[in-house]
Amino acid sequence: NAVRFKVAIGGDYPLGDESQRRKVTAIRAAQGNAARFLTVIEPYEDQPVVKSAGALSADKLRVELADGRVQEIEIKNFEGDGRNIQVNLTETRDGNILRQESTTQ
Repeated sequence: NAVRFKVAIGGDYPLGDESQRRKVTAIRAAQGNAARFLTVIEPYEDQPVVKSAGALSADKLRVELADGRVQEIEIKNFEGDGRNIQVNLTETRDGNILRQESTTQ
């Protein structure tokens, strides 16, 4: 007959420097149920790094960081059987490309 449940969970896994690790959470609906969710999860201990985040389209997300960097994350081929999904990340500062990453499933 509980009327309130409060919990705090913490952890540090994997151990070590996590500053450049990408953390992704995916939710897919059954075929025929069109829905898109873009979620930014920012784990931090002292100071937040994300200044703002917004969707540029159903497949593209722009994340502005506190230090002036901008990350644009684009998801390609999300529709379909999920075998050829591609994610591209471009990081810029003052319009100059600092780095680019691309991955496929």
